Amino acid sequence: EMFEMCVPEECYTFNLYDSFGDGWSLNQDAYLTIKQDDGVSVVVLNEPNFGEFFTADFCVPFSCDDLVAEVEYEDASAPGVADAAIYINFPSANEATTYSIDGGVTFQSSPLFTNLVQGTYEVVVVDELGCTYEETINVVVGIEDYQDVEFTVAPNPTEGLFKVSLVGYDGPQEIGCRMINAEGRSVGTYMINKFSDGYHRTMITPDLPAGVYYLSIQNEDLQMMKSVIIK
Repeated sequence: EMFEMCVPEECYTFNLYDSFGDGWSLNQDAYLTIKQDDGVSVVVLNEPNFGEFFTADFCVPFSCDDLVAEVEYEDASAPGVADAAIYINFPSANEATTYSIDGGVTFQSSPLFTNLVQGTYEVVVVDELGCTYEETINVVVGIEDYQDVEFTVAPNPTEGLFKVSLVGYDGPQEIGCRMINAEGRSVGTYMINKFSDGYHRTMITPDLPAGVYYLSIQNEDLQMMKSVIIK
């Protein structure tokens, strides 16, 4: 199904919500694309099981200056230990998008980089038009930027039932989180509600196969990511 809209030339936020939390899981061929009249894609959603919500910022008409991405990462647990990860959330990504964390020396098609050690990484994203996004990320040991914030997943490893808690952060009434698989694909998005002692939610993921996943929480002033092992 396709429909046209005529909108003023400015920036927008597209939000899509699903009350059942399973996206378009009953139709694995479903996808959503927002395009300008010249055919340039400004928003792409090609993951049917997007979870409870999907959101993306975009501007029309699009220019390379409007390119946006969110870089999410899990810090290394100790010096020299290769267990850090970087995930690049690029709303208008498609099969032609490539990602780099070494300043553009090497690229890959997946937005997820794992088995990283402590250090500085130069993130580069190139889209189908050749537009480039760049950002420098410092992967440290422990959660240096959020010393007073505790982000836990328990039990971990898990059989698919676990509790997510975020304590020590005073933010909005609810915040979003994203579950990412080892291939770098989002396999679900969820809302975590705020209680008197922090944010808590019990997660049930019976449909996810065993493996390593990454749970990412991101708000305007908070970015944290933690690996989750499903047995």
